[in-house]
Amino acid sequence: MHLDISSGHAAFQTITDLVKPFYFFGKLKQTHLKKNSSCQRSVLSRLVDILSSIPKSWFGHFYVVGFLVHSLILWLLIALAKQTIVVPEVLRDISIFLHFFDTSNKGYLDQVQSFYPLLVVFVCEEVQLLRRIYECYFVSSFSNGTISIVHYFYGVTFYTLFGFGILVSLPVHKFEFSDAFDSFDAFYCGLGVFGFCVASYFQHKTMQTFAALRSKEKNKPAKGHFIPEGHLFHWVSSPHYLCEILIYLSLCLILRWKSMYLMSATLFVLVNQISASLSVHRWYRRTFQNFPKNRKALVPYLL
Repeated sequence: MHLDISSGHAAFQTITDLVKPFYFFGKLKQTHLKKNSSCQRSVLSRLVDILSSIPKSWFGHFYVVGFLVHSLILWLLIALAKQTIVVPEVLRDISIFLHFFDTSNKGYLDQVQSFYPLLVVFVCEEVQLLRRIYECYFVSSFSNGTISIVHYFYGVTFYTLFGFGILVSLPVHKFEFSDAFDSFDAFYCGLGVFGFCVASYFQHKTMQTFAALRSKEKNKPAKGHFIPEGHLFHWVSSPHYLCEILIYLSLCLILRWKSMYLMSATLFVLVNQISASLSVHRWYRRTFQNFPKNRKALVPYLL
């Protein structure tokens, strides 16, 4: 039987062209569209364009929705810890389902013993969401780039489920929060909060740099892209991605690496930000001939 390799390759290329708009966003997506602008557009391609053409400024929705849900979960956490309410039936059923094969509390008591480090993590995430809302609506100057429905969905989902995921990772149907707060908790909380604050500060500086870069370039299109300079940009192309990773590593440190859900969320952030930073770094190198040769993608001197 004769296999038409060229037809198979063409079909694979077509599928790839349809999938890429859902993966790339912003300037990376604009580059991809320019490369394929001469291709004949099918009905399916036009549908893909619509589903992958959400304004990049809608990033703010991630944090607004996340903040509203997270605030509710934070209130629920405090109320459960102080025993001012009983565990809601829906939450109890979810907890029973998720911990169906758990026969004792011991593993989870070892996992998160004290209420206060858990509270610190929730408050830090609350601060993170509020800061990102402020940056999206009062600091950032978004380009004409777009994101896809996939980015929009997993962004909203990630921030909406963050607090809920940590809470239901505990067997709340049979678990009582402890008021104990020993020296180890204090040490890890202090170290984690310090890391969180430093990473948050530099991430905010990065957002200010991006916004100021466009506003200062009077002779260039306001929505264009330029080479950022200053602070962490001296070493890496995407310090905001680096800081995002450090923020969630700091939260893990506060709970002493004992929350499986938080570590899973941090792993997701790690993989996502490494992938994005490498793509952005390659884009910078292709686009700007005068891009600093010694600048790395994400980790100074290494990556």
